[in-house]
Amino acid sequence: MNGIFAGQSGLPFTVTTSGTATNTGASASRDNVVAGAPQYPAKKSVSEWFNPAAFAVPTAYNWSNSGRNILRGPDEINLDSSAEKKFPITEGTTLLFRVEFFNMFNHPQFQIPASVIASGGVGSITTTSNTARQMQFTLKLSF
Repeated sequence: MNGIFAGQSGLPFTVTTSGTATNTGASASRDNVVAGAPQYPAKKSVSEWFNPAAFAVPTAYNWSNSGRNILRGPDEINLDSSAEKKFPITEGTTLLFRVEFFNMFNHPQFQIPASVIASGGVGSITTTSNTARQMQFTLKLSF
């Protein structure tokens, strides 16, 4: 039996707005944090990972009051495993059977959510970063 466990905290991301309020020519700028509004909902889900109402577009010619990467995306947890058994056939001949599982529990790994305020689907997650469970079987005859 073999196993590989991988776990990591969510990737940081920044809530932005398209265009720039500072008139510097940048394609995107950070948004203001709304005082008193919670940045995350009471229960995170793929349809609402962060609270879009906690951010507002800065007024013209003003820098935002938020920092870079102040929010975190979903955690990533994965388990790959394998099992093998060797069967002796004769004195110099063996048969090896091996099965491998990638993403053994078929757990989706989600990307960071859409984070451009005033665009469709902001705060929601629409993509995954891994594939569904895969199994691989092997037979090896050694002589």
